[in-house]
Amino acid sequence: MTDEQDGGRYRLVRRNHDALFGCAVGPRSWKNFLFPPLLRLWHSEPNGEGKGVRIVAEADPDERRAFLGVRACELHAIAIQDRIFLHGPHTDRIIARGAKARC
Repeated sequence: MTDEQDGGRYRLVRRNHDALFGCAVGPRSWKNFLFPPLLRLWHSEPNGEGKGVRIVAEADPDERRAFLGVRACELHAIAIQDRIFLHGPHTDRIIARGAKARC
């Protein structure tokens, strides 16, 4: 199956070929995995004396991922985002953590 999209129209239709990745980009983006919309930066714990709390920074992720079916245009967009966020005048620490995990 594949999809046909146009203004105000979305239909699934049967294909006449055996291509594995013959669909248009879906509603989910690789960006959700590479630049998560929600990210816990720290948490608090009791300080051990029964009074107050201490702030604990979250550890860097130590996971690697493999993405299958990424199109060339999406790889190009990821490379542009890396160039801007990692090699520009101000490196983003959170995005750098994700880049380290995907290398």
